[in-house]
Amino acid sequence: MEERRQSVLEALDLRFGPIPDGLRDSLNAIADPEKLRALLRAAIVSDSLESFASSL
Repeated sequence: MEERRQSVLEALDLRFGPIPDGLRDSLNAIADPEKLRALLRAAIVSDSLESFASSL
């Protein structure tokens, strides 16, 4: 699960630059592997960091 979380963070960082601490904290609080899988997909297709954040 930690690997998935890191994948989401890496995808966001590559696409949008530094990730705000609040968003990072929200991601770190997610314990559902399926939610993290969905968030990885959202990180890849979202048009903006704000759009991704609405997926949380």
